[in-house]
Amino acid sequence: MRKAAHLTSTVGLLFCLPAVAEHYQETVSRLNPTYYYQLNETDTNGGAADSAGNAAPGVYNGDYVNGPAMVGVPGPLEVNGGVPVPGVGGALNLAHLSNNAGHITLGDGNDYGASAMTVALFFKAGQGAQGGDRVFTNNLTDPTKSFQINIGNSGLVLAVDPSSSGINAERTLADPAHLQEGSGWYHLIVSTEGATGAKRAENIRLWVNGEERTADLSSPSTGWGTDTGMAKIGGRRSNATDTTTHSGGQDEVAIWLDRVLTEEEVDGLWNSAITAKPQRVVITELALDRDAGGDEFVIKWLSKQGKLYNLRSASQPGDSDIREWPLYDPAEDGSYADIIAAPPQNTLRLPQPADPFRLFVIEEFNAPPVTLVTYDFDNGPGGWTAGNAGATGTVWEHGTPANVGPPAANSGANCWGTVIDAIYPNTPGGTLDEVILRSPEIDLTLAGGATLKFHHWADFEGPPFDWGTIRVLDAADDAELAVLEAEILNQVVPEWGEVKLTFPPAALGKVIKLEFGFTSDDVDSGPQAGWYLDDVVVTVP
Repeated sequence: MRKAAHLTSTVGLLFCLPAVAEHYQETVSRLNPTYYYQLNETDTNGGAADSAGNAAPGVYNGDYVNGPAMVGVPGPLEVNGGVPVPGVGGALNLAHLSNNAGHITLGDGNDYGASAMTVALFFKAGQGAQGGDRVFTNNLTDPTKSFQINIGNSGLVLAVDPSSSGINAERTLADPAHLQEGSGWYHLIVSTEGATGAKRAENIRLWVNGEERTADLSSPSTGWGTDTGMAKIGGRRSNATDTTTHSGGQDEVAIWLDRVLTEEEVDGLWNSAITAKPQRVVITELALDRDAGGDEFVIKWLSKQGKLYNLRSASQPGDSDIREWPLYDPAEDGSYADIIAAPPQNTLRLPQPADPFRLFVIEEFNAPPVTLVTYDFDNGPGGWTAGNAGATGTVWEHGTPANVGPPAANSGANCWGTVIDAIYPNTPGGTLDEVILRSPEIDLTLAGGATLKFHHWADFEGPPFDWGTIRVLDAADDAELAVLEAEILNQVVPEWGEVKLTFPPAALGKVIKLEFGFTSDDVDSGPQAGWYLDDVVVTVP
């Protein structure tokens, strides 16, 4: 992130400073979990290590020799929706796949239960995922200490009382994507507290990929049993190939007993996942310019698109924090602040300071977002094109909303909508039909990062009936590069709202198109207006 130089008329000395921001594993450890299973093992011989040091290694049970359960597989690089999680470790981070054939036994469930507790982990569905899979369970029957993270037929289930069901025992996030192999990784943080099972069920809180989803939880009556009395990752029963074994993967399982993480701690944990650990600035040259009579120092460093740089300095730093050193500004003209990146290398020249001793630091930081393109659709379609990938029926139309849907566009007079002035029709023939809306070309060839923002208004059935999808296409051949959002859902109270999505690495360095797809079926659950889009903006970084 920073390097410092000790400059005199004869000596140039560089030294590296440690990165300031924490990555995910450091953040988890700083929050002092009771147990923390990073699941980085490459074989099963030593078991699953608790990096918190409070438990003996968990035991890998099942078929890890000839079967599909595996250790040492790649961990999450991004989560559902195409959001990168570089802070988790990239290719160096490994994970566990239970795959209906293996799970991890942690130990006596009594050691893994408490009336107040928090569990954080990554998980994803695999081939053959089904309702009843256990991602984590302490297998306790005591409703004041029991805790399970399950996959039900309708989505994610959090249960605290195996002897009961419904509102006093469990909560469900109805999203079948958790069962779908192609949905990718999810990051969960779940907490509960209370003196009774009913109170603990009432106090369940859930965050999915950094977003609190507690308000979206429901309480159907399903009921979730226990077996063995042993805490497990990826399974429930002694038999690791039982149908309750999770088909899919788990990673970074952290457990806090007698503790509920605060909102600030939850936000910090998620932010550490989506933020790359800062890298030190690479200084390529520090020298006196002899051609300038030895009166100028030259500093060269490798720079990056979308970054700015400051030169900070101190002549008597003492124990001061290097980040608080003043900006170097002897001419009082800001010459050495907010230096724009000139990849691949920046060069800075400065007169030799009068001080006999002075330290310098090159500071790198993100440039403010710059709007690359914006579409408000008020003066026409903006170069966007509509098409139909299946049967005839619903169509994307540009114009002013009327008769149904939003009372007006989000801004101005016009927007795009799935039939701009009427309810969207059912798809004939009993098939799913996707209508697509594509943007003009957007140049991300020099972007080190990019963000998509848009406003939408939604009134339609949810998956598996009707839903929206946002993709990134290669402008060269319209091939899919990434899915930014696999399932845009109906809004509970239809109104214009902003959506903000981060472009994944696969979309950067290319000329791309955006594709908004709306899929519907032939079932009519009642007149619904459809999906409306307005004010699409792409910013970098």
